[in-house]
Amino acid sequence: MRTYLKGLDKSALLWYNIFGNQGHPKRCPSVERKEYIMAFTPRLDKPKKGNPYYNTKSNGGYSTAIKGKLRSNGKPDIECDVLANCVGYAFGRVNEIAGDTKMSLLEPRNAENWFDIAKSKGLEVGSTPRLGAVMCWAKGKVGNAADGAGHVAVVEKILDPTTVITSESGYNAQKAFWTQTRLKGSGNWGQSSQYKFLGFIYHPNVKEESTLNKTLRKGDTGSDVKLLQKKLADLGYYYADKIDGDFGRITKGCLMCYQEEHNLSVDGVCGPATRKALGW
Repeated sequence: MRTYLKGLDKSALLWYNIFGNQGHPKRCPSVERKEYIMAFTPRLDKPKKGNPYYNTKSNGGYSTAIKGKLRSNGKPDIECDVLANCVGYAFGRVNEIAGDTKMSLLEPRNAENWFDIAKSKGLEVGSTPRLGAVMCWAKGKVGNAADGAGHVAVVEKILDPTTVITSESGYNAQKAFWTQTRLKGSGNWGQSSQYKFLGFIYHPNVKEESTLNKTLRKGDTGSDVKLLQKKLADLGYYYADKIDGDFGRITKGCLMCYQEEHNLSVDGVCGPATRKALGW
């Protein structure tokens, strides 16, 4: 138990105002940050002719996705026959990133099913963008293809926590491939109101981008939040058994106590000043 909780100083009072009689977390061992196995090179141009990740097996490629369809002629792209199709493109892209010629990451099924498929395969998902992540939207009821099959896109660049550049395609689209700047906005990341954003599927082979420029706050989820919780726990400001990657009431309260004792702005938001104080 940290000594400051034995008295009635500001940090202790803040803690009890937030949590009442719930005890303050004890110290826990430090936990090293997970390292991934590769860096990331963004794709901002259409795959070249014959790229096997974007061609079906019948066309000399690796993909088991259906052939795409261009609106202009009703046929697949002549260079990459899984285009135009969001699933065909994203299926190729995630496996291209991994260098997986067996195409074992995810499955070429309807886009809105990808989020559940990812979770069933044990892939990490979350609500904050990360390089190489697949963004997933549902259209209508998930699993009911009659009201739409949803959409997927791949994060290629992160300009800030609410602005990303994606690579994508779309069935019956005018173009086989495009990049798009997507803003988080109200949370739907630039899609129309017919779609609902489900979350990000994180690529297991991509080295996680530095979090030095990210601001974390209540409502965020994912490995960045888990790392914040671990750092707080290592300093005695968080519960070791509540490290879950969910920035909720407890995480905010613990962070506020840390901020109070370290003369930071007590707002429960992990911004640049708080990260610097945490040595992050």
